[in-house]
This record gives sequence, structure tokens and C-alpha cells, in this order.
Amino acid sequence: MRKTNSEVISCPICCDYGKQCVQTLDDKTHDPYIIFRCKNCKHKWFANSNRMPYVEAKKIVERKTPNFIKWTYKTLPKNLMVPEKLSILDVGCWDGSLLKCMPNSWELHGIEPNKNAASRAKLKNIKVFESYIENTKLESNYYDIVFMMNILEHFKNPISAIKIVSKCMKKNALFFAVTGNSESFFARLFKGKWYYFNYAEHLNYFFT
Repeated sequence: MRKTNSEVISCPICCDYGKQCVQTLDDKTHDPYIIFRCKNCKHKWFANSNRMPYVEAKKIVERKTPNFIKWTYKTLPKNLMVPEKLSILDVGCWDGSLLKCMPNSWELHGIEPNKNAASRAKLKNIKVFESYIENTKLESNYYDIVFMMNILEHFKNPISAIKIVSKCMKKNALFFAVTGNSESFFARLFKGKWYYFNYAEHLNYFFT
């Protein structure tokens, strides 16, 4: 049986065991961050996997709504504004700001484990599943559009989360996801001080 320490943890994307330490970040409020990069697919992830991001996420009392909310809505295909009825799911909806941009005639659902944020989303007449996606009972083949905006980096196993979401999507549904690019100009410029490295609940760092 394989041990479960950080020395033998496989890549959360391709499951390969070949990896190298590419970053060590010291923080007075957290344990040292050890970031691995997969030798096979080049994905980066936070090695100290015993610290669950959900615990960190629950501690958050306030966080500003990202500026990409309005941008996301504007980039939706224009023909999506025509249907009178669509079912929308926002995984990690926070306070419901993105869903609130949608037409009132649409069925708006969100998943948000943070009680403070979920309560604010409910005030916007949004149906919120106050739980983690792994524990949320979602109807199969139900949603026309699913959002995962700045949420994939939170999952210990992002592939598993996407598989759960895919089961609740209709055949021709649209899937929108946004996350940080660990090979971007700003990531290379700021290195250990890059925005995405400085949230304790972030476990994965994608690139394009």
C-alpha cells in the first residue's frame, strides 16, 4: 500500500507520480507552502494536501465580488438571452452576484458552503445548496449552463468535481470555468506573491 504523505502524492490531473518541487512559500499564518509540478502534464498543485481547503473557506467572513462577474455575463453568446426559461447552476456562487445578472425568468441555482455568503445569495431569490458539491444532490441532465468561476483551484480532485457537474448538465449544455494561469506573465513576475498562491484554500494551479 502506498503511503499518503506528500512524497508519494500523484498529480491530481493526470495521476502521474513523477513530480518536482518548484516553489516553497513561507507564511507566518500558515504552514510552509510546498508546490509541486507534474513532470508529465506540468500541472502545479499544493503539496500539503492534509490541510482541507473547505476549512479555510468556511472561515471567510467577507470577500469582494470579482470584477469578472459583469465580464462573464457579457461574454455569454447573445442567443442565450432569447430563451424565456433556462436552468443555471453556479458552483461556488458566493453571494449570488453572477446569477443575479441573469434574467428573472431563468431558474437560478447556486452551490455555496460558506454560510455567510449563502445567506446573502438567498436574499437575491436564488436557490442555494448550502453544501459542498460532493454532498449536493443534483438532478441528472437538468442544467443548460454551469459556471465554475474561480473554484476549480479549491478542489483536491478537480477532475472528480467536473465529472459530478457533467452528470447534471443537459446534452448541449454550456460550461464556463475561470481560474488562474500559473504560467501567466503576472504569475512569473510576482512568483511567490502571485495572487493565486496567497489564498490558503487554493490547492491547484492550472496553466494554458
